[in-house]
Amino acid sequence: MPIPESSRRRGLAIMLGCFALYAVASVIDTLKGVTLSSLLAETRYSYSLGGLIVSAFYLGYMAANLAIGAVSERFGKKAPAMLSAVFLVAGSIGLAIADRPAAYLASSFLNGMGGGASLLACNVILIDLRSRDTGRWLNLLYAVFGLCSMLTPLYARLVMAGNGSWRNAFQYAALAAGFTLAYLAWARYPAGESAPGSVPPSRLNLRELARLALSGRMFWYYLIVFAYIVTEVGLGTWLVEYFQKVRGHSHDDSQAWLSIFYAGIMGGRLLGSLVVDRVGHLRCLALGGGACLLSLLLGQFGPDWCVYALPASGLFLSVILPTAAAHMSSRLASGRDAALGAMFAFIGVGGMTGPLLIGMAGSHWSLDGGMAVTTLSCLVMLAAIRRAGKDAARG
Repeated sequence: MPIPESSRRRGLAIMLGCFALYAVASVIDTLKGVTLSSLLAETRYSYSLGGLIVSAFYLGYMAANLAIGAVSERFGKKAPAMLSAVFLVAGSIGLAIADRPAAYLASSFLNGMGGGASLLACNVILIDLRSRDTGRWLNLLYAVFGLCSMLTPLYARLVMAGNGSWRNAFQYAALAAGFTLAYLAWARYPAGESAPGSVPPSRLNLRELARLALSGRMFWYYLIVFAYIVTEVGLGTWLVEYFQKVRGHSHDDSQAWLSIFYAGIMGGRLLGSLVVDRVGHLRCLALGGGACLLSLLLGQFGPDWCVYALPASGLFLSVILPTAAAHMSSRLASGRDAALGAMFAFIGVGGMTGPLLIGMAGSHWSLDGGMAVTTLSCLVMLAAIRRAGKDAARG
């Protein structure tokens, strides 16, 4: 039976809201790093406290994904998107007016909750409405993060150049989140008219949801996400320092290579949106992971001219997260939202773990040794992809 035109329009309206919400969340996510030095200069807080403020974001990110999946299962697909916008408004306003450490920590935690909830909300809505070409739409969604990662530093500089401060950057972001919340409140979800092949919301109890989310066959997807985030966030955090201190590049050149890394992530996801559903999710995961590993090996252990393979790894790394989410969701008939929430919680775990592991290894040996952590995590990711493929083959 064809989908009525009114339901199709509602679906497109909700999808537009997803992309707007994820764009706002991506800007706020990137602002935490872009504005950290200005925050510390104004408050004269220590590096340790600054690190705690960033860690609070990832803790909120992890908490949201563990909790919001159950909200989606029980109250519908639109509820997490609304909650995400509320968290982003509250967290950004909180950072704009905070005047003591507890307020900064709480506001950063709320922004993390909003970021985590936005990722899960947008995934479950696109998976529900676009079940036949999920990989394409998730790669397009995730490309938004790469685009915002490149543009947010420019946005922050423009705000501060116009006699504003880092606080104003969060104020304007809160305003954008507020408009997104109003739009989502207006847009109607096409209830009962999901895309063909999609699964209706389950009414499983929390114990059953937890059992499904923590089942053994899901473990390999969680490990893929954890290892992916250790690799991506590790490179994003330490690439500039590595190019300067180990390879002798200037600060501006090193920043440029970091921008190229993020451009590769965005471009790779745009390209991935065209091919992942045709080539196959598992094949794309294996090809992307293998090419990323080769880039890291060449960049870290090859001749000096091969160092440029490090930022190029973003192109191959890009498809891993959206394609893993698409493949995992295709294997579940129920409890899908809770399982996705558990999987995305490992983004928070990896975000807290990756930079710390590289820093510890760099302090103990050298930054060369620290960056080798990304190669090891990429190996772990490939092993997990292989095991997930074997499990999928067994049904």
